[in-house]
Amino acid sequence: MVIPIHKELTFEEIDKLYLRFNRLKEEDITIDLAISSELTHPHVGLIPMLYQFVITWSKYNNAGKLLVDVSVEDDLNFLLENEFYFPIFSLLWNKNKIYDRTGNNSLREDLAKPMGNFRDKMEKVLPLKGWKLLLIGVDHFPISRGYLPCFENQNGFIDNESSSLANLRLSIEQMLNYSKDAARLFAHYQADFTSIIHELVKNTIQWGRTDADNVGINPSIRGVLIKFSKLKRSYFIDQYSKQPALKSYFSHPTLRENTNKELYFLEISVFDSGLGFIDKFKSQNPNGTSLTDIQIVRSCLIKNMTIAKGIYKEEKGLGLDRILNLLDYKGFLKIKTGTISVYRNLITHPYKKVNNERDMELFDWLTNTKDQISNNLKAEGSLITILYPLN
Repeated sequence: MVIPIHKELTFEEIDKLYLRFNRLKEEDITIDLAISSELTHPHVGLIPMLYQFVITWSKYNNAGKLLVDVSVEDDLNFLLENEFYFPIFSLLWNKNKIYDRTGNNSLREDLAKPMGNFRDKMEKVLPLKGWKLLLIGVDHFPISRGYLPCFENQNGFIDNESSSLANLRLSIEQMLNYSKDAARLFAHYQADFTSIIHELVKNTIQWGRTDADNVGINPSIRGVLIKFSKLKRSYFIDQYSKQPALKSYFSHPTLRENTNKELYFLEISVFDSGLGFIDKFKSQNPNGTSLTDIQIVRSCLIKNMTIAKGIYKEEKGLGLDRILNLLDYKGFLKIKTGTISVYRNLITHPYKKVNNERDMELFDWLTNTKDQISNNLKAEGSLITILYPLN
């Protein structure tokens, strides 16, 4: 059975993919994915949501082939110009599941050189077309080709924010170089912006690479996607008319427009193919099994709440609390992991230090309330998407 992923992908279509996938799983049959060679909707966090769906499908015992809408006669370099293919191909690479649209011809040999070229570009921290920067770590590749550029080397994670800032600055400035206003504003906010990315990437290394027994997961990908958007406020409001959380955020008067009535945003998505917040928390915390899924996610955002030590021997829970503080009165945060999909608008609900999960404010993506939390179909791994305004 084949599940098609069309180029007209939306939030609603992602939900339908999970519904169809779970129905077919109940039949215990082989499930292939057929994916378009391009996607047309640049919605907030949508491409990383696609990564997460493919990660979820790949962990199914009867996951079949990935069918790409190309022919073996095509020049496949154009595929790697899209930010959604390198992470997906990397995840599936050693399983040899990547085929052309017919399902008869493996693309692995033809993709080897384009994949290598893309990796070389990432190591130089070069942005993609369309004001995007994608950095991916592939834990099942050799260390020399699998480490996460900008944040790791062959000796491991570089826990130095100054180094992260130096590595990211030039690339992000290249993304913004057509707009003097955006470049000037980024110069003002760059330290906070880099701290957010550094903390999130560090979090994926602490939580996203190993299973419940702290054994390395294979295959395993981790990454960050950064995008710049400059659009009229009316466009944002219209695009997210069916997502009240985003519509409310983009409508808020705190977000100031330029003279062309445009809003400037940097969008950050950090993702991994690990156990996800909930299952990892339960494996590391003796009291984890007594908590509900939403209680666990709330706990992960509270400073020093988690008792497990990270790979750097400090208490976990520092990074996400710090990120909430850095987004105070301006940012937007969305988390999708396990059965939970929640968000927080830090303009309307600013940061405050809390000591228990009951006081941690997170809102359900579907119901837009703190109390009525939806029990979504399970998504593997973890995904955090942040909006950081330049205004």
